[in-house]
Amino acid sequence: MDERALIERARRDRAAFGDLYQRHVDAVYAFAYRRTGSRIEAEDLTAETFRRALEAMPRFQAREAPFRAWLFTIASNLVRDRARRREPSEAPGVEPGAGDEAVAREQARALWALVDGLSPAHRRVIVLRFSWELSHAEVAQRLGCSPAAAKQLAHRALAALRRVYLAEGPGADGSWLPRDAGQ
Repeated sequence: MDERALIERARRDRAAFGDLYQRHVDAVYAFAYRRTGSRIEAEDLTAETFRRALEAMPRFQAREAPFRAWLFTIASNLVRDRARRREPSEAPGVEPGAGDEAVAREQARALWALVDGLSPAHRRVIVLRFSWELSHAEVAQRLGCSPAAAKQLAHRALAALRRVYLAEGPGADGSWLPRDAGQ
C-alpha cells in the first residue's frame, strides 16, 4: 500500500497507524540515536515521537512535507527540548571511563544543538545531507531545487554553522567542520 493511502487510513483508524509505525520506526530510532548517542534515550525519543504523531495524525498535511520528514521534525524538537531541560553537566548514556567515545558523543550533541539554532533552511539541508547522508541530488529532489543549488545551500549552511560554532562553541578553531559541503 502506498504511503498516502496508509496516511489516509491512519487518520480514520488509529489501529492503521501501526503500518506507518512499522515503515518508519527504524529510521526515527537511527535519527534519535545519532542525535543523542544513547540507546535508551533514542528508544524513549522514538516512542514519544510516534505517540505525538499518532495524536496529531488528523492534522498532518501530506502536501506540506513527507511523512518521514514530519516524524524527524517531531523527533528533532523532542531532542532540542530535552537538551534545554538537561543540566549542563549531565551526559546521558555516558559511563565513567568511556573515554573517547563519550567525548565524541558529547561533541556530537553540542554540534546538533548548534545546528538547531540555524535558520530552518540551513538546518534542513544539514540534516538531509549529513544526518540522513543524502547525496546533493537527493537533497535537491527533497528541496525541489537543482543539485547545484542544493550543494551551494549546504556550503552556506556549513559556513553558518562554522560561524555559530566559533562564536558560541567551546573555543575550538572550527577545523573539525568540513570546509566544503561538496566533498
